[in-house]
Amino acid sequence: MIGEIRHESRFSRGLANHAKLGAYYTDVEHCMAMRKFLNFPQEEEVLCLEPSIGDGMAIKAATGKKTDDNIHIFGVDLSQEAVEKVSQDPLIDNVLRGDFTKDVNISQKVFSFIFQIHPIWRRMTKFGMRISFWNGSARCLKKTGFCSM
Repeated sequence: MIGEIRHESRFSRGLANHAKLGAYYTDVEHCMAMRKFLNFPQEEEVLCLEPSIGDGMAIKAATGKKTDDNIHIFGVDLSQEAVEKVSQDPLIDNVLRGDFTKDVNISQKVFSFIFQIHPIWRRMTKFGMRISFWNGSARCLKKTGFCSM
């Protein structure tokens, strides 16, 4: 399948990502570099949301989640295959299948961190799509929470 790909993404995603139903997975190395800017409290629960979780590797790298600690990861994805696979990951607390902007009901004002550094943002060519995605994320953040973009 990869041999059939004729065009590489202009935002530097690997050919393997094109083979994954058009999914564009965030580079884990960049996520690990981002981790040094994230300082999650050790004494309280930290709820993290990834609106397009894919394989879950990016948010785990960004948060540094390696064990059953105070960081809890929740996700949403369109792909049934991705949801089934990442649901088996013991470091991911829960994953829902659907379109983050319209198919799922997510708790509001509870998430400390929303991870959405992914190329889907650039693929949303219509400004209204970006606003819808941002509004969905903003509703989920608690007052002291933050969102990566």
